[in-house]
Amino acid sequence: MENCLKTRQNNIYKIAQKAFRYLWESATFTTWGNYLARFFTWILIIPLVLTRFSTEEVAVWFLFATIVNLGNLADLGFSPTFIRLTAYVMAGATSLNDFRDSAKNRGSGETNWRLMEDLYANIKLVYVILCIIALLLLGIGGTLALKKQISTIPNNDLIWIAWAVICFSTIISFYGRVYNNLLQGMNFVALVNRWNAILGILSILSSFFVLLLNGGILGLVIAIQFWKIMEVLRNYIFLMRVAEKRFVAYKGMRYNQNVFAATWSPVWRTAIGITGSTGVVQASGVIYAQFSDAASLASYLLALRLMTQVSLFSQAPFYSKIPIFCRLRAEGKLKELAISTGKAMRNALLVFLLGTSVIGFGADLILKVIHSNAGFITPQMWSFMVFVWLLERHHAMHAQIYGTTNHIPFYIPICISGLFNLALSIVLVGKYGIWAFLWAHFISNAMINNWWNVKISLKSIKVKFFTWVKEYLILPVLCSILLFIIQISMFY
Repeated sequence: MENCLKTRQNNIYKIAQKAFRYLWESATFTTWGNYLARFFTWILIIPLVLTRFSTEEVAVWFLFATIVNLGNLADLGFSPTFIRLTAYVMAGATSLNDFRDSAKNRGSGETNWRLMEDLYANIKLVYVILCIIALLLLGIGGTLALKKQISTIPNNDLIWIAWAVICFSTIISFYGRVYNNLLQGMNFVALVNRWNAILGILSILSSFFVLLLNGGILGLVIAIQFWKIMEVLRNYIFLMRVAEKRFVAYKGMRYNQNVFAATWSPVWRTAIGITGSTGVVQASGVIYAQFSDAASLASYLLALRLMTQVSLFSQAPFYSKIPIFCRLRAEGKLKELAISTGKAMRNALLVFLLGTSVIGFGADLILKVIHSNAGFITPQMWSFMVFVWLLERHHAMHAQIYGTTNHIPFYIPICISGLFNLALSIVLVGKYGIWAFLWAHFISNAMINNWWNVKISLKSIKVKFFTWVKEYLILPVLCSILLFIIQISMFY
């Protein structure tokens, strides 16, 4: 009997050990751990911001985050491109050109370290230039966008100092993408995100105590940005230690025409795509800041930040596997690519629906309980916002599937829809307020992005649309309908 009990205990221990190791090494779960750290920022920090800062300070705080997101557009799409190219090199590619025809351009399966050295040298050179562009965007454009709202706060010298700290630390963090891109492309996603989660927790604790001690916006900015700089240092140390310390010997930065040619073609197309989609959505907050009062602005920016955080969290099952998807494409394994991307997309959409439902049902109540100085948008607005972003999440993931070919054709339709979105928002915002941004976002995407991205993505992996819906989309669709009916019954 005693031996049986010990055997059972040992089996349970082994199962628990295997489960822990699986979660510890899983790109998806460690990415979720990273996003959970960000989520707890909202749980612990944002309630204190909403109650300890004035309404004008809350609006400025969220405007800081919105402008930094816009400044990140200076990346111009180099991050996803360099992650993709690194994955190709890891698959043994001898060329970094178009991978639409996997039979002609197939990797050997063994890393091409000579090409990796050329890629690394080019990445460093590119990001020095991008850092200069980001500094100009934040220092000039961001400052002008902040001027109106900061002027409503008396004794605002410390607010401007906080903005200077954000600009300085953001540039350091921006250059740190060099190390992050290479580590992710080499599929060290789990390693990076484990430490992102740890540093995120330290950032939360630092911020929490700063707010309890009434450190104000400046103290909060320093507490958050310090750990972002530590993240760059940590990624640099990791990169120098992996791959038998090969990157230690890779010195300097230089221009390589062949590598840059393979990089630039997808980059400028991706840049237009990001600017026309994410950029326009984030710009809506800056546009609204020029027309609205502080209370309405804080309400909209709060909803936008919550939606952005849920969207990031829901990306984990799909985006954490992009290096794997690229390798499958480079190796010509289209059937495996279709199955992997389909399951990942289904899981990502389900997580998105779960997260937005929790916010939709509980945000207004929580804000009232904590006596927040900023309110939340109406349930009708949030429901429509969820619908619009759900469609965008779907077509954005299809764009990533097709993007594994290293051919990025989305810039033309996204450029058109982005300009239409921006124009419609500016024309309607004075009369319809927040609703102008939601309808402009929906109409501009429905014109082409919502369906064309899906069409060329499925064609590239040789899957029919109805087969895809039956296998991977039917569950998210049914869940979205059910959640919409529940919301109607509760709020209408």
